[in-house]
Formats: sequence, C-alpha cells, structure tokens
Amino acid sequence: CVDPDGEGPLVAGDGQFGKVWYGPGQYGIAFDSNAKRLYVADTMNSRVQAFGPDGTFLFKLGERGTVPGKFYYQLDVAVDRRNGRLVVLDSNAHRVQVFAAPAPGAPPELVFGSRCDLYGRYYPDGDPSCQVHPGTGERGNGQFHEPGGAAVDGQGRIWVVDTVNWRVQVFDEAGNFLFKFGEHGTGPGKFEYPVGIGIDAAGYAYVADASGYVQKFDPSGRYVTEISTAGYGVAVNRATGTIYVAARDHVSIWRSMVAESTDAQSGAGVHAAGDVATTTAVSAGDGLAATVTSRSEGGSTAVRFVLSEEQDALLCAGGCVISDSGAPVDTVRTTGSVTYSAIVTLGPNETRLFSLRAAGTKGQQQVPICHHPPGKPGKKQSITVGAPALKAHLAHGDSLGPCPK
Repeated sequence: CVDPDGEGPLVAGDGQFGKVWYGPGQYGIAFDSNAKRLYVADTMNSRVQAFGPDGTFLFKLGERGTVPGKFYYQLDVAVDRRNGRLVVLDSNAHRVQVFAAPAPGAPPELVFGSRCDLYGRYYPDGDPSCQVHPGTGERGNGQFHEPGGAAVDGQGRIWVVDTVNWRVQVFDEAGNFLFKFGEHGTGPGKFEYPVGIGIDAAGYAYVADASGYVQKFDPSGRYVTEISTAGYGVAVNRATGTIYVAARDHVSIWRSMVAESTDAQSGAGVHAAGDVATTTAVSAGDGLAATVTSRSEGGSTAVRFVLSEEQDALLCAGGCVISDSGAPVDTVRTTGSVTYSAIVTLGPNETRLFSLRAAGTKGQQQVPICHHPPGKPGKKQSITVGAPALKAHLAHGDSLGPCPK
C-alpha cells in the first residue's frame, strides 16, 4: 500500500488490489489477446487495472463515482476479441460501460442499463424505476439489479448475468436489448444465484450459479445441459473447449462438458455431459437411440434425451425409460424443455448404446445402422440390428443411422 501525502490513509498503489481492513477486492478478469493486455476489475478501489503478459502494470481506468467513466462496485470485465472493446459491469450502478479504446481517463463509448428490481423485493407495490421496454412491452428489459457477470460472444453480442433478477440478458454491440432467458427457481433454465458467465467458440453460454451448478445454453438462450459444480466465475478456452469454474476455494476444470446431436427424422436431441467425445442420435423403431463415446478418462456421464411436448405426448404418454445397452436405468423426467435423463459410468474410450422407449415396452429394440460390407465400399446398405450386436458392427466400420440417400 502507499500513502500519497504522508498523512494517511493508506491506499492501494498501482498494481495492488483491495483496501486496508477490507482484504482482497479483485473480481473479474479478461485477456485481450490482440493487445496482449490482462484487465482486472479492482472492485474495492473502483477501477480497472491493465497489465502486460508478464504482469507488468500498464495503466488504470476509472475511480469511484456514478457518472460515466467512473465505477460504483464494478464486478466483472470482458473483452470483444474482434476489436478490443472493454466491457465493464458496473454492478451497484446497475449498468454496463463499454470502452472502445481503454486508456487512462478514456471516456466510455457506450453506457446502458439502469436499476430495476423486477420482483419488487424492496418495493411492496413494485419498483417504480422498472420501465416498459418499447420493443417488447415488457417491464425491465434492458435494466438490471446488481448484475454479476458479463461476456462477449464472437458476434460482439454482450451477455449480462442480471443476478438479482435471476436472468441473463443479451444485447447487440450497440447496447440494444435482444432477448433474455431464465427465472427464479430450480431445474433447467432457472437460477437461484447466477453470477459468472463464459462463452465458447460456437457461441454457447455457460452460466455459473453459486447454488451448485453450471448450466449451458445455446446461442439463442435455450437450455442444453448442466454440470453439478458450484461456481462464481466461468472461463472457456475457445481453442480447446476447456471450461474453468472458479468457486470460493478451488477451480474445477472440465475438459469436455457436452456432446450433442439431433435425430434428422424426429428432431429430438441427445446431450451427453461429462468426459465425452461424440454422440449420435437416431429414431429406432418404437423409440429413440443414441451412441455415446467417451474420451480417454471416461467416468460419470449424464445422458439426456430432449423432446418437444408433441414428441413426449406421442412416445411417452405412459412414461419413458432410458436403457443402457438394453438394460433399464434410473430415469428422471424434467418438464419445461422435456428431458429424460440418466447418470451412467463410461470407461475410457468406450462407446455405448442408450435408448429411450415407452415404459413397459417388451422385446429387444432394433437400431438402424449403415452396414459397410468388408471389401465392398460401394455396397453400403441400411439394416437394423439388436442392441447386443451393435457394438460389433460399429467396431467393423458400420455407422449408426440409415445410409445417406
């Protein structure tokens, strides 16, 4: 710490964080790979500090205040990798500030957001500051209540975790509201205390909930899957897909979170979460089937069949059960986005067949495959085989699903 005038109080110097008596106070970090800068949200000192790749202090941006260019408990930072724009989440001011050319004293190019306690926790008759959005007619779109996390995807869209309103809001690069998703509660697509967010190379968002899970959403905000790990911050290596989840006292690393596929005939989806490499879904007579292949480590894997309400009513009116290589396993049904889930264990580099069929269905399920006769590459043909024979067929070069026409 330093004492600029020699008369106190002690304050954090350049390259230092936190406050005397308050302890560490840095929260969000982001790296600009083009400018080779690491930005750190020095929250307790109401500023953002920039460092070089070797940790050398470069400059600081901001001070305590509520006018544009100043911060009031900023919690996170993010970088638009296309152009180096710095996004600062100014949490207690309920807004986002965007700096086109971060530098000491640089003014923000863009400021958007204002307070809206959407659920009226502190206002018995509702928060009067919540505005009616002109594009949607809904209250509070584009407003925040103590947002906790921000990220920028490959299109330049800004994703903001609106923590105390239990949702995520997405904006274009000019700060215009695009869409939102999430609500309070437990289960797929709902949040209890969402804070961190990271986005992968394909535009999928990973939202960390301090209550004990990270949920994955597609680029339109549709729920995909989740992993059971508490977290406050999320970072995604877009080159490798590795996901880093920071909790209070540790970081968990997920090399591969999910593989997913869609059956071309029915439109149903299959997601496998864990150390998985691929999954392939097909319609299979009286149900759905999918192969799941693990990576080198294998281990606990969540397999989920995702159906529309119409598909669920048609196939699973009396309930459905997931089978693992023909043997039924404990199955959990989740409403909303209708999913049937099971937790299984895969060995290293193992391929297994999972199927979803109506409860009580008798007999062996027949699975369509594209058969490649040995030595006859031009004689492919679509056939069906039983689950016990599938593994041998796949080992000999056959593929799940009918042959392309």
